[in-house]
Amino acid sequence: RNRTNPFFWNKEGSGDFAMLSNDGRWKLHLSVDGRWELYDLMNNMEEDVDLIRCKKDVADRMKENLKAWTRTLPEEYCRLGKGCDRARFDRLDKGINGQDGPGEC
Repeated sequence: RNRTNPFFWNKEGSGDFAMLSNDGRWKLHLSVDGRWELYDLMNNMEEDVDLIRCKKDVADRMKENLKAWTRTLPEEYCRLGKGCDRARFDRLDKGINGQDGPGEC
């Protein structure tokens, strides 16, 4: 189902963030340890094939959307330890966390 906007969420207090693309095909995940993962849910519902290296254009676009969403979260929410440390996202701007090498697709 197509959406007007992407769907974002985080596991409260864990520091894990995720987003689903407008068309529901792509899921981008940022784990608490700073690892980015990208899944094609149309072809891999099990989320066991990480495409972060071979679909860098999709990942980069979604990463920017996810970062923009975290900037909309209230400061009060972030101060409660909900894992939305904006500086953390800024540190992750350089590439995909050392995951920039060629991937297997």
